Order: sequence, then structure tokens, then C-alpha cells
Amino acid sequence: MAPTLSFFVCKACGLDNAKLPLPDPDMLGDVLNLDEFLIKKPSKTKILQMEGDFLIDSGIKDGDYLIVVREVPNNGDIVFVHVNGDPNAGYYRKEANGIYLDSKEGMNSMQHPNYLNQNDCKVLSVTLEGKFEILGIVTGMFRQF
Repeated sequence: MAPTLSFFVCKACGLDNAKLPLPDPDMLGDVLNLDEFLIKKPSKTKILQMEGDFLIDSGIKDGDYLIVVREVPNNGDIVFVHVNGDPNAGYYRKEANGIYLDSKEGMNSMQHPNYLNQNDCKVLSVTLEGKFEILGIVTGMFRQF
């Protein structure tokens, strides 16, 4: 899914420090353009849907929509990938012996077999024999309740 020219614009409102509603939003002047807030690089951005609960501990659930920007990842970035044609997302970690997708941020350097459960962190070891493609870095997420 690609973002369109205008997604949604609304007046920004919320609660004050005493947790009381702010005045009527029609009386407020500031607007929040969700396109500008969520999509910083429209020509490099896709909206992809998360499949599975690999990142559930990071608050990303099955069915969530991820904003993915086509860029080269750094260690610790959440990336959206295809591994042998299957979509997945995880914390990117590149080491001398391979590329890993971690289900939690901040895994230390050590070898892991595929989907080893180490300290409650699932790890997907990406072997270069299979087809592996990084679609981009996850920069945002949204869901509908």
C-alpha cells in the first residue's frame, strides 16, 4: 500500500495537566497533518501489514500497519523483510557471521540458531543461501481498534 497525497488532517487537541479536556477543537488553531507526521519521505515509503507476533513485546501486533522507508538499516533498526518470500519484521543485527532479526531490542553479540529462545528473545538467523530482501526501516505504526 502506498500513501496517497492527503491521508488525514485534524485539529490537535488533548488533555491539560489536570486531565481535563481542552477547549473545543474548533477553537484551537493548530492542526495535525497525519501525512506530514507519519510520512517523511513519500517517494521511499510503503505501508505494509505485520503478520505474526514476532515483535509483540515491542508493541507491534499481528495486523498492525507499518510505515516502511526504503533505506539501508543500522543495527538496532526495526526492519521489514522477506525471507524466502515470507514477510517478517524485527530488530536488525548484522554481525561478521550473519544477519539476525531479533524480537527484542538490544541483543548482544552471540551466535543463535534459527528462532532460538534466548532470554525470552526470539532470533531469526538469516542464511544467505535463501532469498532475503530488506524492504526498509520501520519508522511508524498504526492500528485500528
